[in-house]
Amino acid sequence: MAKANKFTPYDSTSGPMAAANEEVATVQSQFITSGGTAETMTPTADAKLVRLCGDADFWYEWGGTAVIPTGDETSGGSIYLPSGLERYVHLSGQEAVLSVIAATTGDIINALFWD
Repeated sequence: MAKANKFTPYDSTSGPMAAANEEVATVQSQFITSGGTAETMTPTADAKLVRLCGDADFWYEWGGTAVIPTGDETSGGSIYLPSGLERYVHLSGQEAVLSVIAATTGDIINALFWD
């Protein structure tokens, strides 16, 4: 098996993107959910890519405080990510704070960053 390219956030040894190259991630944050209370973290200024995933449904927001919608959301607020799915977000360097929130307690939300 070919070795993963250590200079990219993707393991592309078997085609387009086979898996995230986690060994070169610069920051890994784990949030333990606390039932409706938003958690925040500040990525490094050099962060270019983040992978978000969790074992519970959660909402996230950049530069503000994530909230769980209580009705129809049309203001472009917090972004929903269902349990078990991953989302890769390319960063522009302008994202000051990442805020996450889940309705449940004790679940884990992962944020893995690459420079």
